Amino acid sequence: MENLISRSDFITVVNDIFSPDLEKLGYRFIQDPKIYDEPTDVWYVQYSEADKMYRIIDIQTGGYTNEALFEMAINLCRWTSLWGENAGDYYPRQFSFVRFAPIIWDAKSQGDYWWHFKNIMELKQSCRDALGKIIDYGIPFLNDPDSKSPF
Repeated sequence: MENLISRSDFITVVNDIFSPDLEKLGYRFIQDPKIYDEPTDVWYVQYSEADKMYRIIDIQTGGYTNEALFEMAINLCRWTSLWGENAGDYYPRQFSFVRFAPIIWDAKSQGDYWWHFKNIMELKQSCRDALGKIIDYGIPFLNDPDSKSPF
C-alpha cells in the first residue's frame, strides 16, 4: 500500500498544523507522553500558574495496520500535576478527562468523534478541521473551571 501514513509522518503533519496556533495560546508540543503502553498519542500541554492546572489536548491515534495511522480522536484533560521518573514521562494526578465529541455536539447521544484519513492530504485536512474545533470548543472548555465532563 503506497498511501500508508507512518507515525513519523503523522507527528510531522500534526506538529506543522497544530503547533503554530497552539503555541501562541501557551501550549507546548509533547511527541510521546509515555503515559500509555504504546507511544500513540501526541499532546499539547499548557500550565497555568493562576490555578495551578495543566491543560492537555491529547491527540489519540488509532487504526494501526502495518504501523500506519488511519484515524485520530481528541481528548481534553485538566490535571493538577504531572510527574514522571524520567524527563518526558508524564502521569496524571487528580485529573479530569473528557472525550471531545460531546463538547463538539453538546449532546451525549452522538457517540464518539474520530477523524479518518487514508493519505497525507486527508490527514492535513483532518488536522485543520480538528484544530478549528479545538480552538472554537476545546480551549474554552479547558479554560472554564466549572466545565465538567458531559458523561
